[in-house]
Amino acid sequence: AESIPDEIAVTVNGIDITEAELDKAINPRLDAIAKQAENLPPTFLEQYKKQIKPQILNSLINEKLLSAKVKETNIVISDEEVINQIKELISDQPEPLTLEEFEKKIAEHGLNFEDMKNEVRRKLSYEKLMTSLWEGKISATEEDARKYYDENSKLFEQPEQIAVSHILIKPEPIDPNVDDPNEAEKQSKAAAMAKAQDLLKQIEDGADFAELAKANSACPSSGDGGDLG
Repeated sequence: AESIPDEIAVTVNGIDITEAELDKAINPRLDAIAKQAENLPPTFLEQYKKQIKPQILNSLINEKLLSAKVKETNIVISDEEVINQIKELISDQPEPLTLEEFEKKIAEHGLNFEDMKNEVRRKLSYEKLMTSLWEGKISATEEDARKYYDENSKLFEQPEQIAVSHILIKPEPIDPNVDDPNEAEKQSKAAAMAKAQDLLKQIEDGADFAELAKANSACPSSGDGGDLG
């Protein structure tokens, strides 16, 4: 069931978090999944939303608590600090960008540079808060770390995982005006199968999977070499 936007999900120290705020934080994740894998049943996204909703809500609660503490302690992050942090981030990329190039690139992706600056400002304020609260007040020895690890080793166990990539081959659309649509559809499917088998043969012979995906896959994941995560 769709949530009511004005409905309050939770109140933190007198500050309301509405269902609309929660949806705003969740929807980009749902959109990303929908773009990566086509033809997902609606029930899958609904179940995934239910699964991640408590996690996102906890994250929003933490943000509200931290933001209140930042305000209480009068922490201010200047525009210069924000810009310097962004410059540092983009200079560490495989292909470093100037600030102007970065602004243009995020605009091309439909993002707002001011929103990004506010996000960076928020994170910097949290870091400054944590530094003011804990710097010089906490010390941990090698023995402390070893003791904690030995007593909580299960927290550090990494379960087996898989990484998935694919190349999606679709039959060409059928012109509804052809004399024999059934035969045309059969030929289109046969051509798609032949293409898939040819690509498989190339991969088995050592061709680069990611490059073939970029050139041939009909899935949005083609730009990432077919990577589905």
